[in-house]
Amino acid sequence: MRLFDAQNIEKTIIFNKRRCNIHRKIAVYLIKAYTNLLLRETGELFDMNYTTVSMATKRFKKNLEKD
Repeated sequence: MRLFDAQNIEKTIIFNKRRCNIHRKIAVYLIKAYTNLLLRETGELFDMNYTTVSMATKRFKKNLEKD
């Protein structure tokens, strides 16, 4: 994906499922915010349930507004 190439971040880092992976959180948020992909489709990219995608983007947005 070209989105990730802009920051020279390896795909393995972005798709790593470890806790507190900020690169993954940012990628999920940006894909949800700036593409027409469904939650299900985004979840399939990141091996996540669509409800997890929804909650993760809400939490990330809330943290952005707070910080």
